[in-house]
Amino acid sequence: MKKLAIINTSTGCTDYLDHGYDIKTARLRVIMGEDSYLDFAELTAEEFFSKIAANPDILPSSSTPNYVDYEDLLKECEKEGYEEALIITISSKLSASYAVAVNVADEYEGNLKVSVYDSLSAGLGEGYLSVEAAKMAKEGKSVAEIVKHLDELHDNYGMYLVVDSLRLLIKNGRLSGASGFIGSALKIKPILEVVKEGTIETLVKIRSSKKALRGLVDHFVTQVQNVEDFVAFIHTSDNPEAEQFLRDELAEKFPGKTVLETPVTPVLGCHTDCGVVALGYFKK
Repeated sequence: MKKLAIINTSTGCTDYLDHGYDIKTARLRVIMGEDSYLDFAELTAEEFFSKIAANPDILPSSSTPNYVDYEDLLKECEKEGYEEALIITISSKLSASYAVAVNVADEYEGNLKVSVYDSLSAGLGEGYLSVEAAKMAKEGKSVAEIVKHLDELHDNYGMYLVVDSLRLLIKNGRLSGASGFIGSALKIKPILEVVKEGTIETLVKIRSSKKALRGLVDHFVTQVQNVEDFVAFIHTSDNPEAEQFLRDELAEKFPGKTVLETPVTPVLGCHTDCGVVALGYFKK
């Protein structure tokens, strides 16, 4: 049995989960004007959204882990006695993190055998896969067994979100079909979906935050009504009232259900802005 390391990207929000596994994290950077911060390590979600709320003129951006960032993590794994590494990244359709990781895996000159997995998701849609992979690695499962399980999870999951403002999603090009929103973005509170192909698409356009939140829950319920068992997850950014609403709705409709909750990490916040609310699930 080969000792297998799990490496993820900070966009998976696992920094905010008490998962108990040894997951190493390649950190993206948050760029705000002249300042640059490592996601979570140098700027937490609470700090980031406080900065954005205090200065709405800030247009933050993000950058991927570079070649050396990944290489350093792989060298660290080797020093700790790992023989293999599986890197799980944010969707290749949303970031270049996957492409960089593949490049590093192809050219790595150490003794570590390196594989890369495209989560085709973000946030806990990505992070839950990392935790499941770490669990299986601890159990001695092979990379092939883990990847098969991750594929099955990805085929049986959904992630839906409502954003208070589309300005950063449109600015940074992360919303497919965004041209239809330009000129009316401030009036629309759409329900969005991270689709299986790894992009963010529009489900429905709504002109009220309250109706959008209600619609988010209703859509979620429709998607899981025939799922025998699932893990739910909630993401929010600086929106405690909406977070409590989702928490209460899930407790009422699915009593005793496992619900994971994390804030939206700063790199994702560079694109979603303040006030985002996300609801998702993985079939068990």
